[in-house]
Amino acid sequence: MGPSILIREAKDEDAQEFCALRIQAWHESYQDIIDSKTLESLDLEEDIARYRAASLTNPQNQVSRYVAVIEDKIAGFIIVGPERIKPSPSKGEVYALYVLHEFKGQGIGKALWQHGTQILLKRDLTPFGVWVFKENKEARKFYAAIGGHLSFERTIDIEDHPHKEVRYDFNMP
Repeated sequence: MGPSILIREAKDEDAQEFCALRIQAWHESYQDIIDSKTLESLDLEEDIARYRAASLTNPQNQVSRYVAVIEDKIAGFIIVGPERIKPSPSKGEVYALYVLHEFKGQGIGKALWQHGTQILLKRDLTPFGVWVFKENKEARKFYAAIGGHLSFERTIDIEDHPHKEVRYDFNMP
């Protein structure tokens, strides 16, 4: 039996650990996708400031952040909310889903996914989608395995470097 996973809403006091996890997850997941200078330029203090600002600009709780905690350590997180790109056939979006490599394969990603999608369902934000780097084979395999349908492709710029993203759409009952 795997570790006990607690999924709970992220709190303001989680800012440091949440943001450190995001930066570590970017290094782990995108080292062969994103320019190393860009990864090295990720700044924890700037990330914490954005985290806190997002909390202040989210008065109706439209965007929700949940963390997976194992033995008092945040092992991963999911961020969900309304679709950001309009017009869109989707009402909702999974903005981010990250699990640290040391915790992968323990069901944490699926537990976060199930919790996040339940929030989208409760808020009538279905159908919904998630964007992922086209080169991120691990994430693409995950989203395809849980029922995502490849729907769109776009190019985004990160620090003046173009990157292809693909979108997986989900229709929940």
